[in-house]
Amino acid sequence: MGQATRLDFSWLLFVGTKMLGFSEREVGHMTLKKWNLLFNHFKKYHNFKTKGGAFKEEKDLKQDDEWIKD
Repeated sequence: MGQATRLDFSWLLFVGTKMLGFSEREVGHMTLKKWNLLFNHFKKYHNFKTKGGAFKEEKDLKQDDEWIKD
């Protein structure tokens, strides 16, 4: 059995409040799947804005964790 990956909840809270603009309470009530989907959209949007509309799509790395599957 492989080593379990630990979640850094302070990072989830930081990104959710400072980058995505949600309150701590809202972030606390999100599922990991919802947080991950919103953060992926944020990364694409940020990349689009900073590179002036010319961005390349990142390869989608699928993980075996059911909480973050699309």
